[in-house]
Amino acid sequence: MRGVIASVAIGLALAGCAHTDTVMMSESKLEGPKEIALSARSSAWLPEIEKRIRQKGFKVFRTASQRSVREQVSPTRSEEYKEAAARYILVIDGQPNLDPMRRCFGGGWYFFNLTAELIDARTNESVMTVSGAGYSEGCPPASSSLYQNIADSLDKAWK
Repeated sequence: MRGVIASVAIGLALAGCAHTDTVMMSESKLEGPKEIALSARSSAWLPEIEKRIRQKGFKVFRTASQRSVREQVSPTRSEEYKEAAARYILVIDGQPNLDPMRRCFGGGWYFFNLTAELIDARTNESVMTVSGAGYSEGCPPASSSLYQNIADSLDKAWK
């Protein structure tokens, strides 16, 4: 009987550490090359997400804009702007708990919130949003699939 109670208690404790995911996508699938520009603050966990995105066959640019373009729009007027490196920009924002008591020995993080939003640079519209919270990969026994969910959702957005 004690074993059953202990198992239930451990299960409830781990369930409290579980993550939640919210995925919103446009109904139409994206066409064209699987190229994205990554827009995120440099962080220790960002390369883990980028690695999983690359494994799905995506080419990842590190900045949204790479070159300046000057265009003559009329005989007396010209415009200068930054040309996008890729049509789609993946904006990643995460709020990990930096408390050493919540840091994982396996290299993962506990996230209050981790959100990835794919934006179409031509239309300035959100195409996909993935949001989650909890322990990331590399946090046994409470590991989740926060990083992989971003890569999988991104892959599902394309034809």
